[in-house]
Amino acid sequence: MKPLNSKQIAELAGVSRSTVSRVINDYSDIPESTRKRVKDIIKQHNYTPNVSAQLMKGKAQAVITLYIYASEEDSESDYMCRVGSSYVMNFISSFIAEASKYKFRVMIELLKYDEPESEVLERITSHFQSKSTYAGVFLGLTSDVKFIDKLVKEDWPLAVIDREIEANKYVFNVFTKDHEGIYEITKDLIKAGNTSILYLGGDESKRSAVQRRMGYLEAMAEYKLVGLDLRGGFTEASGIKAVIDILEREILPQAIVCASDIIAFGVINELERIKPTLLDSIKVTGFDNNSLLSAHHHRLTSVKVDFNQMAKKTIHSLLDKSESPVAQSILVDVTVIKR
Repeated sequence: MKPLNSKQIAELAGVSRSTVSRVINDYSDIPESTRKRVKDIIKQHNYTPNVSAQLMKGKAQAVITLYIYASEEDSESDYMCRVGSSYVMNFISSFIAEASKYKFRVMIELLKYDEPESEVLERITSHFQSKSTYAGVFLGLTSDVKFIDKLVKEDWPLAVIDREIEANKYVFNVFTKDHEGIYEITKDLIKAGNTSILYLGGDESKRSAVQRRMGYLEAMAEYKLVGLDLRGGFTEASGIKAVIDILEREILPQAIVCASDIIAFGVINELERIKPTLLDSIKVTGFDNNSLLSAHHHRLTSVKVDFNQMAKKTIHSLLDKSESPVAQSILVDVTVIKR
């Protein structure tokens, strides 16, 4: 028997193709009774999501390329350029698992800040023109990287994470809820009685750093507290440097909200080296829920990014062309992990 397509599944379920697509992509706005009916029909007919008709014989290979950009700061700290880092591994593994559901392979390519942008653009363009890749996902791009603005004008399926671009029916933004994550952590600290809270920020050439700082400032303003933020980078060295500044102050903060776990590690390690007793009186929090936290003796409250949701929504929007992309901007949930 010929496999059913999404239109036929929708007809059997008495819903639109868009609803079928949203059930497959696990969107929360679908009534539970509808969700169950669609899933039962999908299971009954062994339906698998329809990958774009562009993948017919002679078209692009079933390959999604993850382009991981390492800025100068990333290269110095190994934050993004080291594929073995916790953040990058979570990102890659989630995308590989999700792509395999569509029978797609994942290729990984590292882009470094010191490469001429014209060469990077030419290389990526050749991947699509030669049909060696069908879709591209970009991670780590900073605001000053311009080749992506030229690339998105082509009719290729692209997703850009944490760097705002002009979206269209082929290209869309993917943002994590950075603002909400730091806002919630800061609000929890305030509710616990902390009124003197310092914020250590990351590289603000990245959208996530700006959003996280704004989340902190909004929470402080909501409770009519004065915010104090120190700008730095997503590096352990940034956390270490901040400790020196903090210890020179007459009044020490009750809590330090860090834009990433890496910064928090720098703060904790330096405080342990110089004045470990302060860790009993200063609460330190992070962002990313780094896998190394389980091995660290200091219990660090952090924010976990739902990489599985990121991969699911991104790949679904890239590959399911039976309709327009789900959205020009995909928002990825985060969860505060209290420790």
